[in-house]
Amino acid sequence: MKSNLKKWGLTATAQCDCGHGDETFLHQHLHCYLTHRRNMKQTAHNNVAKVIQNQVQHINSETRHAQWDRKVLIFLTHSDNANTLKVSNHSTRSPKRKLDELLKLFDDTTPSQRPDGLIQDTKLKHKNIIEVARTDDSPDSLLRAHVKKMSTYNLLLHALRRSFPQYVVKPQNYVIVIQGSINEQQWRQQLTELGMNSHQQDKTIKKCIAANIRGTHAVASSSEKQGNDG
Repeated sequence: MKSNLKKWGLTATAQCDCGHGDETFLHQHLHCYLTHRRNMKQTAHNNVAKVIQNQVQHINSETRHAQWDRKVLIFLTHSDNANTLKVSNHSTRSPKRKLDELLKLFDDTTPSQRPDGLIQDTKLKHKNIIEVARTDDSPDSLLRAHVKKMSTYNLLLHALRRSFPQYVVKPQNYVIVIQGSINEQQWRQQLTELGMNSHQQDKTIKKCIAANIRGTHAVASSSEKQGNDG
């Protein structure tokens, strides 16, 4: 890293080649604009999200539908066409709404958003917005990352609650420090809500931490040969 080279007197500047700050450890892993690092950071994030997806997908599979890394519109299409309550001959409930009617409750941009995951359980009447974030180990970083994710999907959260009043709609933010730390209590509470027992939670947390640490190593060892920086 150039920050170390400058400290040792081996270079005149610590400026990263991306031009957006000194090349420190945190800059490399969280703020660098170089294509190869951005690609590796995204891969590290995706690998943690993939662990959660793999661990969740077999739980309540008969009553649960999930979309991973897909636009909200795809999730709504499934919800509208397959899982909204149907009307029986003797039911007093309203008929299924068509998708275009459902979309009236959403703003123009929300259907194009792409959360890490959207989960619907028709038995438990739960809908969850799943997001993964990697951050630094400063004292308030976990909270900042959580708040940022909440802000990003706040409109989606409220639109889903208006559209599906029979469901409990909740965000789940899985924030992990690039060195591997997590808010274990929050993670376990969220994983419990997804139907995981303590053994499944242990396995998921260990796999996520391992995937994250491998991602940190991949970012640190990446080079321009793995991207195209022009």
